[in-house]
Amino acid sequence: MGCAALPEVGPNGISLNNWFPSEEGPKSAEDVEWFQRALAEAEAFASRPVLVNMDRPFDVRQGRKTLCRWIAGEYQEGGPAWVAPDWKAPARKRRPKPTGMSVDEYEALLRDRLAAAGFDFRRPDHELACLMFLACGWEPVACDQDFLYYEARDDGIEFGRWFHHGPKSRTARHERVALRFSSPKLRGYKFRDAMGMCSGPDDASTFAKKLQKIFTELDRKVSRWRAEWRRYDPTQGP
Repeated sequence: MGCAALPEVGPNGISLNNWFPSEEGPKSAEDVEWFQRALAEAEAFASRPVLVNMDRPFDVRQGRKTLCRWIAGEYQEGGPAWVAPDWKAPARKRRPKPTGMSVDEYEALLRDRLAAAGFDFRRPDHELACLMFLACGWEPVACDQDFLYYEARDDGIEFGRWFHHGPKSRTARHERVALRFSSPKLRGYKFRDAMGMCSGPDDASTFAKKLQKIFTELDRKVSRWRAEWRRYDPTQGP
């Protein structure tokens, strides 16, 4: 691509031209010969043209002088795309490594605290389980993001803690530690409030009230709950 500063071309003295006979570049010996002839003609202009090279090294030249270059693969979000010839990319900031216990250690801690509080899977108490999850909900775990959640579907309701490993949600690795309360009497039941999340202690009270409201309504239909531990691991599945 060439940009020639000629007084007779346009009101501003600038003309922008594609110097390849096709968008894909020269395809034959004739194309290469044509391109070399065009460059030789440009060099003869009284005012040297500014040549933009859209192939590597993606530079912009006027004669033998490089004016700037496109950094292409070195680009960082929020930074420049075209830079001075001697520009060097700044060192990439390393994402701080998450600190805290592992998800496995958190699961073991939660199991121990449930057992110490008297939780019995044979006659599960959802109110006690919810209190324990809330009490352990802010223990530091090595992950990039986490939150408490509940999800009501099929024949029961599940609540627990969700972990994201990675800075971007779409590409993050996900893990969950949860308890699921279910009953055959809830098959086909239409839940009014199917999902909720709690991202911090400030939301804990509202989260607990919503969960309590759901169970209060369901307790009218269910006299005996079945509880099961749920661990979602990206390598093993539910």
